Amino acid sequence: MIRLHGPQQSRAARCLWMLEELAIPYEHVPLDGQSREERRKSIGKITLTGKAPALEDGSLKLFESTAINLYLAAKYDDRELWPATQAQRAHVLQWAFFAMTELEPLIVVMFMQKFVHTGDDHNEAAAQAAAQALAEPLDVLEKQLAKRSHLLGEQFTAADLICVSVLDMLVMLQFSLEGWPKVDKWVSACRDRPAYQRSRGAP
Repeated sequence: MIRLHGPQQSRAARCLWMLEELAIPYEHVPLDGQSREERRKSIGKITLTGKAPALEDGSLKLFESTAINLYLAAKYDDRELWPATQAQRAHVLQWAFFAMTELEPLIVVMFMQKFVHTGDDHNEAAAQAAAQALAEPLDVLEKQLAKRSHLLGEQFTAADLICVSVLDMLVMLQFSLEGWPKVDKWVSACRDRPAYQRSRGAP
């Protein structure tokens, strides 16, 4: 049995979405009610980082949400989320790294300044700079989606799931994608998927 450890309100949500897309049996261990230190101790018994999410699949123990999702797609997919050709898989990896290096660092700065650094340590200039810098990778996505409904074409793949799971944080930040209508439409379509809705608690 696959076990995914970590609260739903964490990067574990990305892996829950993948598991729901794959429609395979799994157990979610949310660790609700535990303090941050207690959670680190619990997950630290599984992986070196002690951070959510952590995956157990038999003897395999894995951390990092994107690594977990790529592993799950490659092992359990039916050639939709994880495409059949090496070239297509290379593009999935390309967009996964893009999400982690070009999108998430900027969004995390914005998130931290809005929800964590709210006192004397707040840096509004850093938040504004990150928001302005985010326009460049969003422009890249807008161009990629100009003639296709998803990043690799017309089929939803792990590339879309990984990128949208990062952009999901923009909803909490109330960051408008009005200037990127193709991106906005794509994000909304991905969030409307039944597997996404189930991963967020919808029946």
